[in-house]
Amino acid sequence: MNLSDKLQQISQRVESLLADLDKMGDENRNLKEENQRLRSDYTKLEKDISELRLQHSDQSSAVKAKLETVLHRLDELDSLDM
Repeated sequence: MNLSDKLQQISQRVESLLADLDKMGDENRNLKEENQRLRSDYTKLEKDISELRLQHSDQSSAVKAKLETVLHRLDELDSLDM
């Protein structure tokens, strides 16, 4: 194999490497975009969970208040009978 053939072979390998790098760059960009979408989805879900916890807490407080009212009224009824 002469020098010209070797240079041609090296040139082809370099071209192949450049094509692979371009492909990897595109794939990397796509993965970064997907990662960003997943992070955004995660943030939305995290916010939804926080809101549900607050709602649940509010509902629990409302139920506790109602139970306290019931207990208070029962105490009132008990005191009337005596």
